[in-house]
Amino acid sequence: MPSFWNAIQRQAVNGKLFSIDKVRVELIDNGADGDALKNFCKDRLPVSFFLSSEECVASYTRIIQWAMTCDRNFTSNALSKFMATDYADPWLVAYAINHPEFIIVTEEKEDALIRKDIPIPEVCKEFGVPFIRTVDLLRSLDIVI
Repeated sequence: MPSFWNAIQRQAVNGKLFSIDKVRVELIDNGADGDALKNFCKDRLPVSFFLSSEECVASYTRIIQWAMTCDRNFTSNALSKFMATDYADPWLVAYAINHPEFIIVTEEKEDALIRKDIPIPEVCKEFGVPFIRTVDLLRSLDIVI
């Protein structure tokens, strides 16, 4: 949907949308050659779109400690994936903890029964971080596709 990607690019260039360096690593550095999303991020998003998560280590540590000790009993594979230092999800929430003006956009759903993964909405709820779906983001920015 070119109109969607053009709108995302415009909002990024205008400083209304941001992500973090850990997402850049996942999408661009570790992305597959020829992947359309990798190419879009590399070629059409400004360098300033990917903010440094370096200042978020303390918040990241709190999130990791929660994941390891919460009563959800996540599987060891879920915890290993979540605790990998280049896995962006906990860093995104950590960044939003440090910057309460930011809202996380995710298509993941809340589900208290999931143990094989640690969904972003569950982490957001635990730490009081707001999150919305992509369609809600588009509405809030008056983007019509």
